[in-house]
Amino acid sequence: MKVNPDVKYVQGIIKGLIAKEGHCPCQIGKTEDNLCPCKPYREEQHCCCNLYIDDEKFNEVLSKLDKGGEQTDGNEN
Repeated sequence: MKVNPDVKYVQGIIKGLIAKEGHCPCQIGKTEDNLCPCKPYREEQHCCCNLYIDDEKFNEVLSKLDKGGEQTDGNEN
């Protein structure tokens, strides 16, 4: 797992984390389970907001960024 290379996208996630005092901005409420890194990431290596992504997704995002695009949705394939 790597940090998403889309700086603009990551900045949005970080703003959400700050606003929710370190809790996942993609999860409802503030519980121990959604304190970043959230329970799905800790247990299943699945980051709900795509802050952390696998190598395949990382390469896809890099390719898109190289073409002048940007990631617009946390669940984009």
